[in-house]
Amino acid sequence: MLPDVSKLRLNAHEEDATGEWYPLSASEARKLRTDPVTHERLEPNRRFPHKRATYRLFWDQDEVRRNPPGHRDHMRYTVYNAESLWEWLKDHPKDPFNAFTVSYKDWVELYKSYGKGGPLPQFVTTLVTNAWPDFGRGSYYVQRQHGVSEVTGEPWSAPHWEAFDAKGALKFIRIAGSHGPTHGFWFEGPRGSEHIVRILLTTISFQLTGEKGEEVITFAEDFLAGTRTRFLPKREVSRALPNQTKRFAYPDLKDWDIAKRCGRKTLVEQGEIGWLFSGAQPTRFWHYEGAKDVERLTKVVSLTAPGGEISSTVRYKGQKGREHVVDVHMPRDNATRFLRGEKHQEYLWKIEYPGKIIYFEGGRGEEAIRKLVFTGNRKGTVKYYGGTKGNEVLVAEEVNGKRVPVTSVTE
Repeated sequence: MLPDVSKLRLNAHEEDATGEWYPLSASEARKLRTDPVTHERLEPNRRFPHKRATYRLFWDQDEVRRNPPGHRDHMRYTVYNAESLWEWLKDHPKDPFNAFTVSYKDWVELYKSYGKGGPLPQFVTTLVTNAWPDFGRGSYYVQRQHGVSEVTGEPWSAPHWEAFDAKGALKFIRIAGSHGPTHGFWFEGPRGSEHIVRILLTTISFQLTGEKGEEVITFAEDFLAGTRTRFLPKREVSRALPNQTKRFAYPDLKDWDIAKRCGRKTLVEQGEIGWLFSGAQPTRFWHYEGAKDVERLTKVVSLTAPGGEISSTVRYKGQKGREHVVDVHMPRDNATRFLRGEKHQEYLWKIEYPGKIIYFEGGRGEEAIRKLVFTGNRKGTVKYYGGTKGNEVLVAEEVNGKRVPVTSVTE
């Protein structure tokens, strides 16, 4: 079955209209002389729709992803008569020498010019999009080797690319080290008043609204989990975390979906969320309750990686500034640890596992096991321990309410 032509992104100017039509200079035309496949003469200064329009394919598609338009002349490429190249590519996903797979953008660019709306081969849907954002005539890219981030206010850790329109307004900052050329921060507004409207990461996309420096997140989509979250702001909340610089203000939230890849289960959390940057991608979420300036921390959710599974959920109680941990849930071992005590003085008193509960005794750092209560198939069995932390010994066992001497107990 052929792919649906209606799904072809022919008008995706934002991502795909950066084509590699390549009119040759007179000197390069003399040097190359002929098309490498058909041996037709290559002519200088030929642009589509001229019959002899020329098109170039870059050998290293990874290099294309790393270098935006206008910064590729150092890369190796082959120049073809565009129409002859299309005659090959219309039936093949690789270049005429079968050296590499062409990009989605290159294939579609030629299809739009020569395909005449014909059927699409099945392989088209598997081609990778390498196109960088294009912001119209006169737009350009600049590579920043060092400096301070426009977004976070922190020094850049690696060189990155910035895109500007013809009037010099910042339109896009690509995240250094990202997988795709469209991953980064998208801006709108005239020069000097550019504000972030979108953050596109590998697995998550955020939409924002608000003037420069006052942006708030209004919508989030997790591509892996297939979840979408709409933020309902009642007021702006700005939180400064220790040793962190944050530019964004955060709205109150009615719901926040954190999707776990495992089983595609979704946990719906209530409250406001603070966001810590980690490689420009969120890995930790702070939940608060209460009015601004007296809000208290109620929960911290950590992820294994940006967009990954939940690694821990820590719940708190207490007024602002005095919040103390009451329990910690670790999905990896499906255990919940319960704590008591004031802030920074919490001590472990119980751990709940599937099928058993362990009770402890002692202050912070000295918690020793005192009792093991089975709740699963061995319900009714209780084991008692003595000794200091790390040196606990079994002293007795209780089965269905009857105490058994330690000499009769086997672990």
